[in-house]
Amino acid sequence: MPLTFFHPVWTRLRHSLSPERRASPAVGLMWLFLAATVLTLFEVLAPHDSSVEVPQVLAISAACAGITAILLAYGPRVPPRAISSLVGLGGALATAEIHFTGGVPNAASLFYLWGILYAFYVFSRREALLQLVVVAAEYAFVIALGPPPFSAVTHWITTIAAMLGAGLFVGSLKTRLDGRIERLTDDARTDALTGLLNRRGFDEVFASELHRALHTGRPLSVLIGDLDRFKSVNDAQGHAAGDEALRRFAKLIDQHRRAGDTIARHGGEEFAVILPDTDMAAALVAAGRLREVVEQALAQDPVPLTVSFGVASFPQHGTSPQVLLQRADDALYAAKTQGRNRVVGYQAASLPQTAVA
Repeated sequence: MPLTFFHPVWTRLRHSLSPERRASPAVGLMWLFLAATVLTLFEVLAPHDSSVEVPQVLAISAACAGITAILLAYGPRVPPRAISSLVGLGGALATAEIHFTGGVPNAASLFYLWGILYAFYVFSRREALLQLVVVAAEYAFVIALGPPPFSAVTHWITTIAAMLGAGLFVGSLKTRLDGRIERLTDDARTDALTGLLNRRGFDEVFASELHRALHTGRPLSVLIGDLDRFKSVNDAQGHAAGDEALRRFAKLIDQHRRAGDTIARHGGEEFAVILPDTDMAAALVAAGRLREVVEQALAQDPVPLTVSFGVASFPQHGTSPQVLLQRADDALYAAKTQGRNRVVGYQAASLPQTAVA
């Protein structure tokens, strides 16, 4: 059968999978079973030795095709325990393939390696080692059915040891990759100057907290704070002094925040605080305390700094991150226009008014 026969199938499979489905462990396993389907079928269609038992090999190919279809249909919905069982089933099919195509030595032994590499990449180290033990037993069984014309024990030991080494190598690469991805993710969510969350990290946490509040009915508040007359620090002392002031401010509010609150640098000299399970009254008190801490700590600086806060609360001021942030920003604008160094809570029915001076 010409290889071009498989091209439409391959194209259809590739384009039918969304990026999310392609990243699923089930879909990765599907490609392995699809490859096994093609290779076992090719072994029958291509010129082969008389020792190949065609009906049995065709049955193995059909089984691989069936598993491929199941994994394609269900994809990410396949539970982890089923994935583990299917890897074990793949080892059993590899054992049958070796036996029905002439016994050991046999290129079909590489099917074992596919499963082991997959196991060490996807599963825990303990579960991957368990898969290797099962493969070792299966390979010993197929060797016993048709011993090779050389030392069977040596062949078995070297084959299993090679699989173990390859699996451990892939597992270590996966661990390093996961660590780097985690560090990159943290870096992408962290403000380099202050060490607080940046706008991206804030948006993720805020969306998560608001989602929880929507489902539990618990209140949630958000503060938008802006350092008053911060530009005068840069103008009088330079940007290095301004950066140091931002670091000091960030450290102050991080040290004096309540447990469970999330602080982020929202941009420039603007900061945001998420207060879960907090209504407007409690949020005004928390913001007022932070304002006082900043005023007392930075009052003696060459260029004294204060902070103004705008406050908005879920659900009365909005039910989406965008609306709540806009309401808090409106309240912050009112705090600035009313004299700075104050906390203002948004009032939906009228213009924002000063809540704490």
